[in-house]
Amino acid sequence: MSNQPKILVLRGGSKNHSLSILTGANIVGSLPLYGGDPVDVYIDQEGKWYKNGLPMEPLHALATVDAYIDTVNQRSREDYHAVAERLGVKRLLHSNQFPFSLDREMLFRMLAQHGILVPETMMFRQGDVTHHAKIRDAFTGILAPYIVRSSRGEEPGIVVSTHKDLVIAINSMTETDDVQVMHYRDAKTRSIVAIPHYRNEELYMTLPVEVQVRKYEKPTKEHRLLPLTYLSHEDKKSILDFTRKVHSALLPESLFLLDFITTKRGHMVTGVTSNPNILNGGRFLESLATTGTDVAHYALMLYLRSVDKKEDAEA
Repeated sequence: MSNQPKILVLRGGSKNHSLSILTGANIVGSLPLYGGDPVDVYIDQEGKWYKNGLPMEPLHALATVDAYIDTVNQRSREDYHAVAERLGVKRLLHSNQFPFSLDREMLFRMLAQHGILVPETMMFRQGDVTHHAKIRDAFTGILAPYIVRSSRGEEPGIVVSTHKDLVIAINSMTETDDVQVMHYRDAKTRSIVAIPHYRNEELYMTLPVEVQVRKYEKPTKEHRLLPLTYLSHEDKKSILDFTRKVHSALLPESLFLLDFITTKRGHMVTGVTSNPNILNGGRFLESLATTGTDVAHYALMLYLRSVDKKEDAEA
């Protein structure tokens, strides 16, 4: 193994093009500080790869590196991901290592079994033909306003108040995915990143960040995230203990991003993901920044840990 592992950084692409370019540039600039040798590759909006302004084939680029970071598209599976797998090139900062297939309904069920506060919800499955009766039950059984969102992912969902809008939102979204409906609470969403076995801690945690929204306003990517540096010692301890409890309930092998709100009954989980968006301005990077944690440092740690595991297996 080289003293400086070569890490391919992919940036650009057709989705979130400008953000991906900026995020990738920051990672490229940071990797050498921690002993990494970055290979900077730009992907244009048609999917063509370039290194130093010259065209390059994905197979050639991947065959010459030890691992790669993809800031281009965090959600879809591109053809080059399969190429990397065939070559044995590890993808960093992308993980789905929960011990079960995690959608929000299963997540809430697991957490509730451990005494963790979760919202009351109702699920609508893709292609379900009983929507009319179930929507009526949701409208009468759950307090308005409602938030309607996909059962997976980090998308904020749609906030509605009337029966008509609830019907439209559910019928529209269940065309492509399972959908979860719950009461929309007028409370600011907070997020915290927890990383097992990092920086000599069993569970390393950042400061929480809070989405700055007005009353009954839906959070979006454009809203500012405020690090909660003003928390009292008791409030901070309460959040850290809450995060440890969530970790103990789920036992993820890698980092996770925990979203929660604070209610009169205590902290309530609204979402957990082990594959957060790594683009600049997102909750994951903003949370890491609260403690000066660099995503490039964490990526290199993941790579070195995978090498150690491979060497142990071969010994």
